[in-house]
This record gives sequence, structure tokens and C-alpha cells, in this order.
Amino acid sequence: MKLKLSDITIDAGTQSRRSIDQASVLDYAQLMTDGVEFPPIVVFGEKNILADGWHRYWACKKAGIKEIEAESKEGKIRDAILYGISANNEHGIPMTRDDKHDNCKKMLMDVEWGNLGDRVIATKVGLSKNTVGKIRKALEAEGRIEKSDNRTYIRDGQEITAKIPEPVEITPEQKAEFDEAVRRIVTANVLADEAQQPTEGETKSRADDLQQIKELSDIVLTLEEENQQLKDTIAIKAWDASDIEKEDIEETVKELRKQIKLLEMEIDSLRSSRDTYMNQAAELDRINKSLRNKLKKFEQ
Repeated sequence: MKLKLSDITIDAGTQSRRSIDQASVLDYAQLMTDGVEFPPIVVFGEKNILADGWHRYWACKKAGIKEIEAESKEGKIRDAILYGISANNEHGIPMTRDDKHDNCKKMLMDVEWGNLGDRVIATKVGLSKNTVGKIRKALEAEGRIEKSDNRTYIRDGQEITAKIPEPVEITPEQKAEFDEAVRRIVTANVLADEAQQPTEGETKSRADDLQQIKELSDIVLTLEEENQQLKDTIAIKAWDASDIEKEDIEETVKELRKQIKLLEMEIDSLRSSRDTYMNQAAELDRINKSLRNKLKKFEQ
């Protein structure tokens, strides 16, 4: 639908940027004057509160255009603010770092939005989850927001509110289990080293030695994997987060470990190919030198 610029509300505090990029406004105005069509702006409620399309709005003003194509949505000022924060991270002129931080603080300082999980807020404002967490802790330390015992998460399209558990300390049993895993790895490494150095009077064949070394190496790799999984588990359990967030991070860590393994295999394959090509290149260089020497003798 078409809306008169004079019917659009722009003073409701829904702007999600610190400032308007005047250079972009001029570019848009020129394109509009040339007849280029732009996507519709987005407004909310009966007062047509502007949520998304600020540069397009001011470009129309600059070009002397009285009406603009608009999409109207139901909602009030808060709906317009939240929509504008998300929309500006998905298209249009990129948000600055300061803009994103301002929007993050705006959400965290809101009575309702502040209870959303860091991951949910991160997707809205275009920051990482860790950055949102740091900003939240900074605001809590400054006394600008109160520390909440609950967080709201979006899981499978549904909102779930969960209580934040107290930080979990590593138990003596967990530490003992970790120490035992380390001891097993060290022992396996020592055995592997001893297997590579024949003892006095050793009668085993070289093939048996190599087989033993291979088996011990496999044991070391297995123990290293167990050690890493144990470290990940301990770190996740000690993390100050809800059970839902812990499940998410555990799945993410497992997936990243798989990707690392695949990448390591690819790297080994590339190294092998590189060594093969280098050997072939060296052989070709040797043949080339030989042929050149023969050519010189022939020319003489």
C-alpha cells in the first residue's frame, strides 16, 4: 500500500541506529528520482510507527516524493523496536558495531526482553552469544540491570522458560577420573617409547615390534579422545548455564570435534599428495638436467 510520509510516525524511539547514513540517503534519492523501485518500508499499528526503512523514508523526503510503498503490521512501539533491530541485521545498510551493542543493551535493559537467553538476543542484534553474555555481565556489574534467575529460550519453535542453575563445581570424583585418564595416557606413551627401543636380549622380530608400536599408538589415540571428551564434559558441567544451553553446547562441541577430525584427515591427505608431487617434481628436474647435459654434448 502507499502511505503519505506525513502519516508515518518517526518520533516513537524505534530507530535502531545511532545515525542515518547521509551518503546512502543521497544515493537512494537519486535512484528513486530515476524511477528505481525499492522494497516497502515496514510500519506498525494505526499510527504507522516506522520500524524498518529509515533510509528509504529520508530518501523520499530528499527527493521530494510525498508517498512511499509500505507494509503495515499489527503491533505497538515495542513490536516495532524489536522488528527494526532484527530487520536491520538481515538486509540493507550494515549495522555498525556500536549500533549492535546499543541494541543489545536496549534488549537486556528491557524488563521482558532481558530475560531472553543470550543466544536468542544474539540472533536478534547480530552479535555472538559470548558477546551478549559479556555485555549482560557488564550491565549487572554496573547495577544497570538486576541478575535474573530465569531465562527464556526458543527451542523447536516454542518458548521455554527455565531457571538458571547455580555453577557446578568439579567433584573430587570427577577430578580423580580426569587424573586417571591422564595417567593412562602418560603410561601408554612411555610404553610406546620403550617399544621403539629394543631391550637387551630381545628376540622379537622387527615386524612384531612395529605391530606392538601400532597397537600402543592406537591406545594412545583412544585415550587422548577419551581425555578430550572428559575435558569437554567437565567444562560443560561447570558452565554457568541452563540444562538447555548445556545440551546445545554439548551438541556443538561434538559436531566441531567431528569436523576437526575430518579436517585433520584432509590435511594428512594433502600433505601426502604434496610430498608425492614434490618427489615427482624433483625427479622431473633431474631428468631435465640430464637431457640438457646430453643436448650440450650433442651440440659440441
